[in-house]
Amino acid sequence: MFEIDNTYLIGISDMDIQELPRNVTKLSASLAWVFMRETNVSFFREWADELVERMASRSAPWIAGYSTYCEDLAKIENGTATTFCAPLSAEYSQTLMDPSETNLQMISTAANCKAVTGFPSGGGMFHPLFYEDSISAISAPFRWVQRPSNWT
Repeated sequence: MFEIDNTYLIGISDMDIQELPRNVTKLSASLAWVFMRETNVSFFREWADELVERMASRSAPWIAGYSTYCEDLAKIENGTATTFCAPLSAEYSQTLMDPSETNLQMISTAANCKAVTGFPSGGGMFHPLFYEDSISAISAPFRWVQRPSNWT
């Protein structure tokens, strides 16, 4: 989904997601924002930095309020923690996962952790995964019920 051409905004908010995909090798060139509010995502993969760099002069590409990541970030900002729960790794975003004092300003321009956020405007395709999942999810197969012999 993160590699689909012409995808402008991806919506994965309000889903029971623990982490972002591991292997995104060709991030969609038109992707501008990822709404991941109210998820259990606590870290960003290294490919997330490409989106941060692309959107640096526009706005925060990661809309993540009420996510585990933003909860960790709030603790770092208020001094009750010094690191994210997920330890810094070479496989993770070096921008979004670096809790150093000098990097917190960069994080604030890359990840929007606000409680209320407006919907970005612009052109392109919006892919709301929550809606797609609600209409296309695999569900229990239909069970045929045999009609009674006296059914008319």
